Amino acid sequence: MVKINKTHSWADGTYIDAHEGWGIGTRNRKLLESDCSEKCYICEHKPKNVNNLTVDHIVSIDSDPRLEYVWENLLLACRRCNHDVKGNKYNSIINPCETDPEEKINFGISYDMRDVSISPRSNDKGILETKQLLDEVYSDRMLTRKLAAELNRFYKYVPNAILGDEWAIEYIHESIHRFSIFAAFKRKIVRDYPELSIIFGNTLA
Repeated sequence: MVKINKTHSWADGTYIDAHEGWGIGTRNRKLLESDCSEKCYICEHKPKNVNNLTVDHIVSIDSDPRLEYVWENLLLACRRCNHDVKGNKYNSIINPCETDPEEKINFGISYDMRDVSISPRSNDKGILETKQLLDEVYSDRMLTRKLAAELNRFYKYVPNAILGDEWAIEYIHESIHRFSIFAAFKRKIVRDYPELSIIFGNTLA
């Protein structure tokens, strides 16, 4: 989960109205796809078909019906994260449009790439609930294997990037942008290497 810069108005300055709807093909839906980089805002995986992403109410409408058509309460999530895991159970999670999750949570994976580690940096209710949600999300072995495969590819470029190889640097630079899949995990890896933190400091900002 990474910070999302949500668009709040159209080019002419008109405020975005969620009451227009967000069905596939609508301008609201296309804007959500762009803002979310066509990936699930919770697990950060990108489906083969962007239409498989569903619109999630960060705070469920079961919890607060007044937020059904509040644009700031809408993001895209995969069906598993939205319907099977989150549902209406988690209503105090970090809103990544308002708070940078990377400042509140450490994202890691075990040395053998089998177990994901989600470590909160404080005991704030919203942070702890976000950890609980992510723990449940990443308990799925299929998702963990996809994450491990992506991180294994990423790690292969780290030594050469440290040595100044331009191709490796460019690969890592693209991989740690927030639009990349599993960006929170790759950005944490870079932060753990002082040499890489110097090279990619601007990208991590």
